[in-house]
Amino acid sequence: MARRGLGAVLDDAVAECQAGFAALQALSLPDLPENAADVLADGALATLRRARKALQQSRERGEADDFHDLRKAVKRHAAHLSLLRKLWPAPVKPRRERVEALGESLGELHDVFVMRRLIEAGEAPFDVPEPKHLVKLLKRSERALRKLCLADAAELFEEKPKRTVRKLAKNVRDDLSESMADTEAD
Repeated sequence: MARRGLGAVLDDAVAECQAGFAALQALSLPDLPENAADVLADGALATLRRARKALQQSRERGEADDFHDLRKAVKRHAAHLSLLRKLWPAPVKPRRERVEALGESLGELHDVFVMRRLIEAGEAPFDVPEPKHLVKLLKRSERALRKLCLADAAELFEEKPKRTVRKLAKNVRDDLSESMADTEAD
């Protein structure tokens, strides 16, 4: 396969951005806020399904790559929730905070995996006088972080994605109803 020039790669990226922008301009949400909430909540299904699958892989195999995939799925879900926070601040904020905390823990676990791999391969970027002791400490941290991450991810993603989406949509509808009632009362 021939290497493509930077110009061709940039042209492809610009074309993808333009296609995405055109799709956003063509996006049509239902007029009723409740129906729009359902459409937006349905968009969360893909990220939740990925996260649930990554959680299952992390439990079953427990390899560093499995936890890395879980971290990527958590980051996608956090990004999705960040997009929704301006539309649904009340129902999204607590979940977003929990997802971001899980992302931080998974980042720490990733750092432990990388550090261990470097030390065990003799490629640590610093001098390690007693590598066995440091590896032992890293393994202890890894066990604790694995346990924490799996427990936190289970709380967030154990429930079937459709049920989670329905709850999110219900919370949004309730939030919208309250804000509409407050507006009418004023």
